Amino acid sequence: LQKAGHLDEARTWLSKAVKLDPMNARILYSLGTVQQQDVKYREALLMYERSARLDPSYLPPLIQEAIVLSRLNQCTRATSKANLLTQNYPGMQSEMESALA
Repeated sequence: LQKAGHLDEARTWLSKAVKLDPMNARILYSLGTVQQQDVKYREALLMYERSARLDPSYLPPLIQEAIVLSRLNQCTRATSKANLLTQNYPGMQSEMESALA
């Protein structure tokens, strides 16, 4: 649904899935990506933060947090998040640099 551009429908299904399994980091992350695609950055950030708290080893929400923070012009927080990621995962430096450029 999301890839086909059906964001409202994807959001509806993912919101239902979150209600059924609110501790599922991957569902929260997926809902965040829908929000981000729909330029609802604050809502996306909330989903990514919840996802990251539930599973700190799951990297996609951590990466997207930094990107969304930069879109919200919270450059200091975005840079801090990106630096933390690249310190813990040195291979991610080029990915983070290009994502925040």
